[in-house]
Amino acid sequence: MNTTTSSRRFDADLRPVVALLAGAVATSLVVLSAGRAVAPHVSLPAGLFGFLLTAVGSGLTLAVALVVLRWEGVPPSALGLGFGRRRAATAVALVAGLWLAINAVGAALLVTVGATVTPQLPSGLTPVQFGFFVVEQLLIVGLVEEFVWRGYLQTKLRDWSAARGLPTGTARAAGIVAAAALFALWHVPQRLLVQGMDLGTTAASVLLLVGLGVGFGLLYEATHSVLFVALLHGSWNVRPFFFAGETAGAAPAWVGPVVVYGVPLVVTLAVVVAYRRWVGAERVDVDRHAAA
Repeated sequence: MNTTTSSRRFDADLRPVVALLAGAVATSLVVLSAGRAVAPHVSLPAGLFGFLLTAVGSGLTLAVALVVLRWEGVPPSALGLGFGRRRAATAVALVAGLWLAINAVGAALLVTVGATVTPQLPSGLTPVQFGFFVVEQLLIVGLVEEFVWRGYLQTKLRDWSAARGLPTGTARAAGIVAAAALFALWHVPQRLLVQGMDLGTTAASVLLLVGLGVGFGLLYEATHSVLFVALLHGSWNVRPFFFAGETAGAAPAWVGPVVVYGVPLVVTLAVVVAYRRWVGAERVDVDRHAAA
């Protein structure tokens, strides 16, 4: 027997989705084009200019999403944007632990294979650039993108699918995949105008972003916390491993992929389990918020 979700927040009207996508694409094109015109040789992350460009673009996208959400008649807190003290403290502590664990385990693996480990900032950034980059990714990009694409769009598309009679699990999967695909396509102007990628590289980047979007979508469904998933999102963008390893001979082929991808993935899954255990993943019904 088919079972549809009983906690739908949105109706089946897709006009708000169209408005969100049009507004998000328009603001992205305007901000990125303006940034390219002002500083044609600057790419992100690039200190203060890149930070301001990202902040303006993210702020405008957030404004569009809030207008659409008001149209829908759903409060942001119903989508996991409310930052209760316990939830926020747990999210911050676990993500700080994520950074520590990634570095401790990664450095230990490098030492185990005989590498000489030296401190190094990610991507060769200067300390000032890295500081801007961390704030940008954790407190601006992560929060806005997770609220817009997972909190609103994924939930909206999940509810739309459920209204079409799809079973709960199928509707949830449809929402996750559709939101991830739109999230990836939204990045195309940034890849072309800012990073200067060719079409082939952009297509590969879009496929990677779809995969990441699905991953973040699963995390959001597991925790229903925009803040927690945003901090994880920002952390994966930063790739916070602060060491480089050099070996006298040839290092085993598995070391690089394990340190760069395997360790962060395993640690991320561990902190998600910890978050669910300590905080829970209860869903706040929109009717309770409306009555509060």
